[in-house]
Amino acid sequence: MRIHVVRHGESVNNAGVSTVPDPPLTAAGLGQAQRLAACWRDEAFDGLVCSPLWRALQTAEPLLGAARVGRAVAWPALVEWNRSSPLDGHPPAEIAARFPGVRCDPPLQETGWPEYPGTETAADVVRRADGVLRRLVGEFPPGARVVVVAHQGFDGALLCAALGADLDRVRFGQGNGRVHTLDHQDGRYTLRSVNGDASWVEGAARLADDEGAGLVAARPAAPGDIDVYLMAGEAAAEAAARADWGDRGLGAVVVAGMADAGWRAGMALARATGARLEVWPGAAEAGGEARASADALWERVRRSRPEHGAIAVLAPAPAAGRVLAAAVGDGGVTRPAVVLDEGSVSHVRCQEGRVTIRQANAVLRDGPARGAVDGPTG
Repeated sequence: MRIHVVRHGESVNNAGVSTVPDPPLTAAGLGQAQRLAACWRDEAFDGLVCSPLWRALQTAEPLLGAARVGRAVAWPALVEWNRSSPLDGHPPAEIAARFPGVRCDPPLQETGWPEYPGTETAADVVRRADGVLRRLVGEFPPGARVVVVAHQGFDGALLCAALGADLDRVRFGQGNGRVHTLDHQDGRYTLRSVNGDASWVEGAARLADDEGAGLVAARPAAPGDIDVYLMAGEAAAEAAARADWGDRGLGAVVVAGMADAGWRAGMALARATGARLEVWPGAAEAGGEARASADALWERVRRSRPEHGAIAVLAPAPAAGRVLAAAVGDGGVTRPAVVLDEGSVSHVRCQEGRVTIRQANAVLRDGPARGAVDGPTG
């Protein structure tokens, strides 16, 4: 099963226009929903499951008209991580009238939605997300393709539930209208992308323009933060060297376990950005040694203090995936499975006591990347 986890488009609350209990999308948010539908036009999905909050329903609506969707349903368990007051969504009758193609299961009460109280802890929302995953696996066949439209906080909890990560320590960045992708097979989840553009979907036609695509730019938010760019193979470093990476503040380019072509690509990126070039041992390619090597490589990266607070790590794609898994697992007994495509870039921010996966398996385009991650949650 492949699960695409979508954050709704920009809401009026996200934009700071107003603060209302169940906000609608802005004009920009409606445009993000339309672009999602354009990327996935004529794609076949076995199901679309969305939150019954208005902004998620508005995001799902264009997709239902563009793609071939087996069934569409709103699951109240997909509402946003609620850390304050009880939810107060639109009345079910109003939802049914405005979105007749989407059935709410289980049905909501007419007022107040008292079955979804406030003050959920991180553990609470991960448990709720785990229930959603179990229901997805139980109701859809093993080879299904399913779209989940929900909210940034809940989507991060869903990834934590799937990967066995600690939501108090690991966060997943997700911009409005962007997509996380998970695969489920034989009882195990594999992370395929974080905060991706919808055109990444395997088999989908890419749009001619790159609006919203590529790797988002980000500088350290505070002294002591480290931005880590994991580059899967020399093609990623070559593309970064051709692109405008001067604003990322790279202090070091690390080449780990690469052949001559990788060293040359690393040197080109170091020259283009003014960073120093370093060669570290790479992660082994088989067995328990591979995990131990990836753990050691991630620990060295995490403890590094690069000038300007950013470091690029160039490694073969399988090793880069294991290093990202080490960042998510942080020394735990289990390790999530992570598959990164050759030539992709993943972005991890290390802060004191927390790791944020800002993007994974991103397509790096030549020229400045577009898009943004940060912004209000919800």
